[in-house]
Formats: sequence, C-alpha cells, structure tokens
Amino acid sequence: MNISPALPSFPPLSPPAREQLAGDNQQRPAVTQPEPTQGEHGTESQAEGKRDDVQQGVNQRSSHEEIQALEELQRLERRDQEVRVHEQAHAAIGGRYAGAPSYEYERDSNGKSYAVAGEVQIDVSVVEGNPQATIEKMAVVRRAALAPAQPSSADRAIAAEASQKEAQARAELNQQDSKPKSSRQTEPSTEAEDKDSDEEKSVAASETTQRVVEAKYQKATSPSVGSGFQVVA
Repeated sequence: MNISPALPSFPPLSPPAREQLAGDNQQRPAVTQPEPTQGEHGTESQAEGKRDDVQQGVNQRSSHEEIQALEELQRLERRDQEVRVHEQAHAAIGGRYAGAPSYEYERDSNGKSYAVAGEVQIDVSVVEGNPQATIEKMAVVRRAALAPAQPSSADRAIAAEASQKEAQARAELNQQDSKPKSSRQTEPSTEAEDKDSDEEKSVAASETTQRVVEAKYQKATSPSVGSGFQVVA
C-alpha cells in the first residue's frame, strides 16, 4: 500500500504568468559578499605593516648581533696573537734568566679561550762576588726586556733596573782592576827589602862566625900572659 500526502491542487500557470515570474527574477539583484569599508582596509594594512616592521626589526637585530659577534671574535684572535708573540720574545732572548710565559685567558661565545694578557719572569739579581758575570747577565736581561716590538712600561722598568745594576758592576770591576795594580807596585819593593834584610843578616852572621873562629885560633896558638913559658933565643 502506498501512502501519499494529500496536496491541494493548484491551477496550472498560464503563459503570461510564467513570463512575468521570469521577469521578476531577472530584475531581482544577485546576492554578493559585502565589500570591506575604508576603515576595514586601513586596519588590515596597518596590521600587515606592523608585522613587516616587527620582522624587519628582528632581522636587523639578528644581523647586528652577528656583526658584533664577528668583530669580537676578530678582536680576541688579534689580541691572542699579540700577547703570545710579545711574551715569547721575552723568553727567547732571556734564555736561562727568563721563565716560561704564563697567560690570562678570555672565552668567546663558543667557549674557546684566547690569551688576553701574559707575563714572563726575568731574574734581575746580581751575581755575588763576580762583577763581570753580573755585567754579562744584566746585558742579556736588558735585551730580553726590550725584545718585543712594543715594550710595555713594566718592560722598560726592568730594562732600566738591569742597566743600573750593570753600571754598578762595572764600577766595582774597575775598583778591583785598579787595586791589584797598586799591590803589584808595592809588592816588589817589599820583597827586595826582605831580601836585603836576609842578606844583611847572613853577612852579619858570617862576620860574627869568622871573628869567633879567629879568636879561638888566636887563643889556641898564642901563650897566655903570665904562664911562665918563655921563648928562648
């Protein structure tokens, strides 16, 4: 069994009515999306402009940070080379009077260490009792202190101290050189005087011995007075 809803019957449209309906549909405007107003256009443009500005600022900051990091790396590399060359010059010229270089380090953003300062210990003590050795040592110390291309104020102070001690050692050496000469001038006369004195003592002793012998000989060969012995002619 088919059940169909009962629908009221409508009279068929006449041709003039169909033409009128079609005309009404043609005259009715089509439905379209509403166009944004001027205010909406400005808001979207401003938002896009802000996004562009933010992105541009981020890019600029990133580029600036990269440039700063590169400049800092180059600075550390240059400083590391300068410090090492400077201290190695001290050690090379100082030889046995200079210690090994020691450095202070600074790390970059990647954790790599670079030498930014350094020092070399130099022995500036005099050689006790040996002015000539002191002169030679201080000459080496002075050259070692002034070995770098650009000596620091501390380097120049050590060189000045070495020059002062070298001058003092030269003065002491000159005094020692002059003292033996005067001694050599006085020593021969003293030795001659001693020799003369010994000769005089030897001569005096010989003369005394001779007189004693003569006296004994004379006593032995000559009769004593009042002995009762007379020579008969």
